[in-house]
Amino acid sequence: MVHAFRSRTAYTLIELYALKISEVIMSPWSETEVRSAVLAYFDLLKRESCGEKPNKAYVYRSLNRTHPNRSAKAFGRKFQNISAVLYEQQLPYCSGLKPLGNYQ
Repeated sequence: MVHAFRSRTAYTLIELYALKISEVIMSPWSETEVRSAVLAYFDLLKRESCGEKPNKAYVYRSLNRTHPNRSAKAFGRKFQNISAVLYEQQLPYCSGLKPLGNYQ
């Protein structure tokens, strides 16, 4: 029960953070783009915790197809931003997605 609460709290923190930073960058991320990225990130994290080795590049390309205004690389960087927030909150983050020191 506590784990589920922490996961939901982390998700909410990430979502709010991502929406906040999307207001600052030159080409703002839409709420739909941010929500898609956050949901995909937490899906990857869940799959990794179950022992799977998901293909991150495939996920980025899928997001790019859904949101053509963002490149697959942009989604990869967004995932690293999400990792940074989780790291700061001392929560687990996806392997291979090193937290970025400077958020976007």
